[in-house]
Formats: sequence, C-alpha cells, structure tokens
Amino acid sequence: MSYAKGLRVLFLALLFLGGWSLRAFSQSDYDYVPGMEKFPDIDITNYDLRAEFWSNSITVKAKAVVEFEIKEAKTDLVIFEMDRRLKILEVFDGNRNPLKFKQPKDSDYVVIHLANSLHKKQRGKIELDYDCHFPPLKEVSSDTKSVSDTGQKIYFFLRKWYPVNDYFCDQAPADFTFILPDDYEIVTSGHEVSSEIKGNRKISRWRSFDSSNFYFLFAGPFIRYAFEKQSPKIIIYMDGEDYKVAQAARDKAIKILMYYENLLCPYPYPVLYLVTADSKINPVGLNGLTYIDFGQFSRRYRYFEWTWSHELAHHWFGGVVSPKTPEDYCFLAEAPAEYLSRLYIQSIKGEEQFRTDLEVQRMIALRGREVVPLTKYYTLKKGGDFLYAKGFYVLHMLRNIMGEEKFFSMMKNLVEKFYMKPAGIRDLQNLAEYIYGQSLDWFFDQWVSSTGIPEYDFSYQTDLEENGKYRISGIIRQRFANFRMPVEIMAISGDNKDSFKVLVGHKENLFQFDVSFKPDMVALDPEFKILRWNRGIRVWIYTSQARKLKREKKYNEARQLLERALAINPRCSWAAFVRADMAFDLEQYEFAVQCLIRALDGDMDFHMIPWSEPLMKQVIYFLQGLSYDLLGQRQDAIACYKEVIAMGRDLQYSIYYDDAKKYKEKPYSKKK
Repeated sequence: MSYAKGLRVLFLALLFLGGWSLRAFSQSDYDYVPGMEKFPDIDITNYDLRAEFWSNSITVKAKAVVEFEIKEAKTDLVIFEMDRRLKILEVFDGNRNPLKFKQPKDSDYVVIHLANSLHKKQRGKIELDYDCHFPPLKEVSSDTKSVSDTGQKIYFFLRKWYPVNDYFCDQAPADFTFILPDDYEIVTSGHEVSSEIKGNRKISRWRSFDSSNFYFLFAGPFIRYAFEKQSPKIIIYMDGEDYKVAQAARDKAIKILMYYENLLCPYPYPVLYLVTADSKINPVGLNGLTYIDFGQFSRRYRYFEWTWSHELAHHWFGGVVSPKTPEDYCFLAEAPAEYLSRLYIQSIKGEEQFRTDLEVQRMIALRGREVVPLTKYYTLKKGGDFLYAKGFYVLHMLRNIMGEEKFFSMMKNLVEKFYMKPAGIRDLQNLAEYIYGQSLDWFFDQWVSSTGIPEYDFSYQTDLEENGKYRISGIIRQRFANFRMPVEIMAISGDNKDSFKVLVGHKENLFQFDVSFKPDMVALDPEFKILRWNRGIRVWIYTSQARKLKREKKYNEARQLLERALAINPRCSWAAFVRADMAFDLEQYEFAVQCLIRALDGDMDFHMIPWSEPLMKQVIYFLQGLSYDLLGQRQDAIACYKEVIAMGRDLQYSIYYDDAKKYKEKPYSKKK
C-alpha cells in the first residue's frame, strides 16, 4: 500500500474531531437573509398550509394562507422568509385580489406589497401559491421523466417550505392538508386529524401541537410502526422493514425521554414521531418530530448517542421553550440541547466521558476565532460550530457559578415558566439572578453578548506557617481583556486536594490561602471550568489549522502556523509530525527526517487523536523509513522498518506493520 493511502488511515482518526463537531439541526447555506432583522414587525396568528405530492415527480405544489397582525405603526408591505428553492407563482390578499410581489434571485425571502397600508393592531391575510423544488430525501434522478420511467418512489423532506417572518420564532397554530399517493405516509409537526382515500389519492389533514414554531415534514412510501401502549405514543417511519431496529429505537427514545422528564418536565406532546432513512441530510428535531439518518438511528455510527439525545432535547428547548428572537436562538435552543445531550451521555457513560466532551467543546469553541457573540448567531452564513460549543460551555460555567442545585432549579423553572411560550436571554438571566440571589450582568455581558476569551498566567510560592499549615500566595495575571470570573486554585499532593476560589477581575490579582499539607503542585482551574486559552490549546489550534491548510496545499500559511506552534512548545510531537508530513509532500526528505526525529524526541502528545503512543511511534518510524529510502539511505530505512515491526502488528491498523515488512525487503519508491 502506498504512503499516501497509509497516511489517509491516520487522518481517519482525526475525523474523531469532525464527528464531535457535527451539529444537529445545523443551518443550510441559505439560512441568513440580509436585513432580516429589519423585517416589518408582524405577528403571525394562523397558518393554513397545503401541499400536494406525486410519486413520479420531485416537484411539490403548495399553498399557504397566512393570517397576521401588524405590530409596528404602519406598513404597506410584508416580507417573508422562504427557501429560495420555492418558486412563487401568485400572491393574493384575503379577498383574492392579486398582490404585487418580488422574490429576489438567490435570496431566501419574498417582498409582498399590500393593496392598502395597515396600521398597528390591524389584521391581514395573504395567500401564496408556489412550487417546491427541494431535493428528495434519498438520492434519485432530478429528471422528472427519468423518475417516471424507472418507477422510482420519492421520499420528500421539506424544510422552510412555508413563509415565516421571525426566523424560527413565529408562534402560530397551523392546519395542514396533504394530498399524496395512497401508498404514501406523511408526518409533520402535529397530529393527524383525519385521513381518507379518494381514487388513488390520499387526503391527510393535520393540526399542529398548540402554538408551535417551525414546521418541517416528511412524505414517502415509509413503513409505519406504532408503539401506543406507553406514554407518549411513539410512531416510527422507516424507508424499509426492520421491526427489531424499530423496537430498539423505541427503547432508546423512552430512555432519553425519561432522563429529560426527571430533569425538566413530562414530555410535552402526546406522540413522538421518529423518521429515518438512509440519507445524508442532517438530523432535525422539534415539536414532536425527529429525523435521524439510518446509520445513527440503527447504531451504525459511533456518535449516535449524541445525535439522539441532542435532537430529543430540542423538544424541550426549541419546542416547549422557544426563542423570542433570532438573537435568542443559539442560547435558548442549541446551547441547552447540546448541554443536556452531554449530561445524558454522562449519565450512561460516566464522568470520564463528560470530561472528554468538555475538552472537545473547548477545542471547537476556541477554534472558531470568536467572530460573533452568541446573540449574533443568525448573521453567519452557516451556524458556526463554535457558537454551539461556546453556548454549551457558557451553560457549564453558569452551572459552576450558581452551584448544582440552583442551576438545575433554574433550568426546570425556565421550562415551567415559559411552557409553550417564547423566552429570551434576558428572561433566562432574570430567572438565574432570582434563584442565585445576585446580579449576573457581568457574566451575560461578557459571555453571551460579547466576544473574547480570557487567558491567565499565574505564579505562586509556598511557605510553612508556624501553625504547621502551608500558605500558598501568588498572583494571577490576565492577558488581553479584563474578564471577571471566579477562578479555582487547587493544591495537590497525592490524594490530598484543597481548592480556593479567587475573584479575578483585573490585570493583576493577588491570592493567598492555607492548606494542611505540603503541595506537590498548585494548578489554576485544573478542571477547565472556565472557557479559556492556554499554551496547549493554542498549539492544538495552530497545528490543526496548519494540517487543514496543508491538505489544501497552502504550504506557506501552514508552515507559519506550525512555526508558531513549535515556538510555544518546541517539544510538540504533533506539530513536528505535521511539519514532516508537509515536507514529505514537497519532496524535502532530509527535512522530513529531521522533523520526525524531533517528533520522537518530543512530548508524544498528539492532542486528542485516539491512538496509543506505540501506534503513533509506528507511524513516525514508518514515514521516516520511506523518507530514508527516497534519499537512498537504505540501511537507515531498514532500521526504521525494523522498529515498526518490533512494535507488533495492530489488528486495526496493520497497514504499517505489513508495509514495513514489505519495504524492509524491497525499497520504497514514490510512484508517479
């Protein structure tokens, strides 16, 4: 096997990071509408939505009747957000008079001009006829004739398929009418009111749960499994027959729902709809309906626990408690869903798993470079993994400040107080302050409404006191911003630990406390309860970004980042290895060997790659052997291959052992 293929196996391990950073309910490329925060302020009061499907066409014909109330002084137009793949055909007012409209190309909104201006508190009605051209849930031909000729059945997934004015935050009941082939199943955010067959067409009428927000739907020749004996009822739609998978899914859903019910409140809907298909779309979950692709639905993927728990958490945060405005969305929907999902995983996998999750979230949050605060989530073309991760971490910090009992009391009270009502960040802050008993303005201002991450340096000395105790005194310095945070200082000696909190709020902050034992070490925030920079994280960020640039063949930029990483930590084995890999690509084999020797002499910390140190040494010696062969230094190459072989054959990554035996007998030559 060639070196390139072998190294590809190595970097599959690095996908470990990518797997954790996938964000359920992630935003499409088209979610942000420029100027959407300035839309005329209306309150949608009711929807009447209709969609018609065919088994041999990917086009869905739809109609939306939207009733609304004006909330600002006066307006002669309304603006709705609609996916750009919707083609609006006609628009009418409540009396079926045609209205002028503009649907800008490559934009996700439509501007509708009213026949007469409406004033505050006045009500209006608009009817829109349009075609939906969403790609099918499963990959099929985009050619309607081809679909018809082959008799392919189409599975539909419609998201953002109706007009909204307040981006995930419209609170309005909805009536749905679906017309579809008689062998199709349909599911949306609500409950089926009636169903009848006329000819070969099915007419299915649905009603939303209470005043829900955000309706997505699925349609197609699904197999339906109903589990109605438990509460809530669970109904599963699959694109194939597999009763055992359906049973396992039901059991998993019940387990997760029970955890959240104990933490928050009973499941808020009479039924949970679960939909799965073998597709590549991101999972979604809200208002009684959850979609998870079949790989994660059936335990095929490693991180399925996270996907399940995250999406089901959205039925509480996003569904029961919905964000008031786009500014509230990230912190009132995604951050709680992310945090609750990790708490659930901790409950089944233990504290060590939570520490790993905390480390991963910290890395993702810091990798994002803090381009916008949590309140400006919607201004990004894509949601931004770092915003989800930072939201998670902000809740974790709030928990450590408030304490366990008060924090979870706040979460429970938030759900009770805003049950089926919109809530904002200010509402959460007011509730947190009421339960905590102190102002938290400083916390929300710096962590939610602003950007910036603190970084601390500290020094200390230990002195034996006359009373036999040891006094630890020192100074904590902040770099860059003056964050206000309670920072834990921990003294450690074997199994003995004692900690003290220092309120850090200035550039330089003195501290002093006594312990009953002589400490072997004193650590600042050893459990990373604060989202903060440190030297190790900077090295990881620079190296991971350099690796990405190297794959894009942006070698100069990658080299600069690796030099910065090695300047911070000259013994960083991972940065040295990535530098060697880049040198190998550039046919700088002597320099590659030097970097690999440096990697072997370094700290052998490969920053979250889930491989053992012996396996990493095998990889380094293997690449070193290839480099020596290409330099014509055959004896040195054989010595490296012998090192690889001496470490044994790893069952999962046998490529290095097997190829080392091959190249020990016959020199490696780089193929053109």
